[in-house]
Amino acid sequence: MRKMRVRILSLLLIIIVISASFPVSVSAQEIEKVNAGAALLVDVDTGKVLYEQNSKQVKAPASTTKIMTALLVLEAVDRGELSLDMKIKAKRKLAEGVKYDASHVSPRVKWNEILTLEEYLYCILVESDCACCDIVADQVSGSVDGFVELMNTRAKELGCTDTVFVNTHGYPAEGHVSTAWDLYLITAEAMKNEKFREIVSTQYCTIPKTNLVRERKLYNSNWLLGMPPKSELSIKYDRDYKYDYCIGVKTGYSSEAGSCLVSYAYKDGRTLCCVILGAWGVKLEDGSTKRQSFTETVRLFEWGFDEFEYRSFTTAGEIVGYEGLRNAEGTVPLVAVSDSTALVRTDSRIERKIVVRSDAQAPVSAGDVVGDLYIKENGTTITKIELAAANDVEAIVRQGDDALKTNIMILAVNGAVLLVVMFKVLLGKKAKRKKRRNDDWFI
Repeated sequence: MRKMRVRILSLLLIIIVISASFPVSVSAQEIEKVNAGAALLVDVDTGKVLYEQNSKQVKAPASTTKIMTALLVLEAVDRGELSLDMKIKAKRKLAEGVKYDASHVSPRVKWNEILTLEEYLYCILVESDCACCDIVADQVSGSVDGFVELMNTRAKELGCTDTVFVNTHGYPAEGHVSTAWDLYLITAEAMKNEKFREIVSTQYCTIPKTNLVRERKLYNSNWLLGMPPKSELSIKYDRDYKYDYCIGVKTGYSSEAGSCLVSYAYKDGRTLCCVILGAWGVKLEDGSTKRQSFTETVRLFEWGFDEFEYRSFTTAGEIVGYEGLRNAEGTVPLVAVSDSTALVRTDSRIERKIVVRSDAQAPVSAGDVVGDLYIKENGTTITKIELAAANDVEAIVRQGDDALKTNIMILAVNGAVLLVVMFKVLLGKKAKRKKRRNDDWFI
């Protein structure tokens, strides 16, 4: 018998050791480290962060800065201060004020050239022209410096705690910083604007001939929308980076910041925002270059769409369970007060738990909230739905309670009778003592 116990114990130890050598998988697929300085993937409709890597670490944002510039211009349009068709003549100090290696349209915008405000916005958001940023900024605020102050004020209003803008376009400058998280907040606000969405989703467009320059063809620097013609490319790339579900937004690059990309994608009723900062091109053996800002964005998008899904948990009025209430007989059908859906991992372990509120007791009327349904994903509560009684519930009086009340009444009556008797006895004794004293007086 003792030998049998030893063998069983040894077998259990072997099983434990073998089990420990195999890691437990918590997901069908986990995203590997992103090849960038910072990365963020957010489900736009819920605001749920699906993936983050250094998302609140301060980085140089490069031309993703122009998202804020365009947002402020379009907000001025919405307020009626400017119009998209207004014609703006480029001032010399603004047209020629940026560094020569700053990104620009071709041909460059010239001093005294006239474009509409909308055309300037296309130059800014499609081909990332820096001079055009200063030109429209001056139009909004009366000066570039004043506009930069407005950029920083608006950033704070949007909850950006780690962003400082020094210029309107993102050309490298000391102290000009942001984070992947802050850029998501700014972009989410900008994407509410219909004109902004229209421009950043444009793969290519034409700016008509102006008073000084021939017609310009613009190709979006966000190649997820589609790459420009090969004749426009001076470098061989390893693939076509077009991503069918991309709907914008903005690229950025500098030798300090690396390649940056803020982008939106829409698929199967879901919208994701991805921010990549500090990615770099990789030279491959065949001589082509891999643009990791694009490849890592696509990898995150595909993972986010594949690994997460919206799941419905309740429909308003649906009976979700039966629970007992204090002072009520039997159980009460409980209905969800509202619809409820949540974004969860496709392979998550979902638990549902009904909790009746401590103050819930009969009598109750149909529709009275008496409990809550807690939905847990892998042990963490992700949503709570109020539950109401499906029908009126009367309070019941239990037989034990009736007997107790009857006994209390009997005791109270008996006690009263006893008090009366005792009172009469005391009065009788007092009367006898008085008579006795009176009789002694006459002896």
